[in-house]
Amino acid sequence: MARTSGTLAPFKGRVRPGRVAWTRVALTLVIGAAICIFVLLTFGDSGIGTAVILALGFAGYAAWAWLRTSITFVVDEHGVTPRLGGFFTRPTWPLENFRTVQLRTVAPERVGSLVGNIGLGRAEVTVSTMGEVRPVAPLKPRTLVGPQADTRFAVTHGGELVEIIGRDGRAYLLSPENPREAAEAIAAAISFAR
Repeated sequence: MARTSGTLAPFKGRVRPGRVAWTRVALTLVIGAAICIFVLLTFGDSGIGTAVILALGFAGYAAWAWLRTSITFVVDEHGVTPRLGGFFTRPTWPLENFRTVQLRTVAPERVGSLVGNIGLGRAEVTVSTMGEVRPVAPLKPRTLVGPQADTRFAVTHGGELVEIIGRDGRAYLLSPENPREAAEAIAAAISFAR
């Protein structure tokens, strides 16, 4: 990210659905199809309307599950702005609240217990330890006090995550396609704001 005439060039990143997200979407569609077939076989022609409504409901829920786990984000002088499915802009994570950014390693099997759910959300998340994080130059790694912290997240899988430590005891957690590039872009934005 380069500074151009007093502004910060935006960085665009992506959080892709992981195996759990795709499994959730597929199971929703399979269960919905099975229920619709059952309704049609049980009620015949009089069940067509009910089957259509059920099909729309299950398809809508599957689309919502995909939107929550297929996230794009933009890092700029305002902060990090996530977009569900790349379309629906959610509130910006404000840059003025960011203290530092670091890379955090989380085992894939711990993601569910760490954030409680996958996708875009907010929860009390277990605070990282210094052994789980790596610095992103020029910033120093930090941890928060206490066992858990109020965290906004866009996480779909484990491995190397980007963790932003806030000034107000809050944290932000991302699982982008390219964690190092995203972390460096956020570090550049934090340095730009200072």
